[in-house]
Amino acid sequence: MNYFREGKLTVVGMATRAVAGLVGVTTAAVFVTLASGMIVGLITSVICYCSIKLKNHLKFDGSLDPFAVHGVGGNWRSSNGGIC
Repeated sequence: MNYFREGKLTVVGMATRAVAGLVGVTTAAVFVTLASGMIVGLITSVICYCSIKLKNHLKFDGSLDPFAVHGVGGNWRSSNGGIC
């Protein structure tokens, strides 16, 4: 997402998106296949990216974006009604 929107890659951004994908798939890890787990991780990382951008726009402070990743990513996966 950083590369497509801003034209650059950052190590912190890649690590944050990887954690976001893991947060999203953790609650359903027993029930999903590899392919659907990758889809859930991809969707979760995009949602978390948008929440990080919103946090930055609203000028909230949060180093490494814990709520944007764990709060938003975990709640999306818990509340989507079993996408897989």
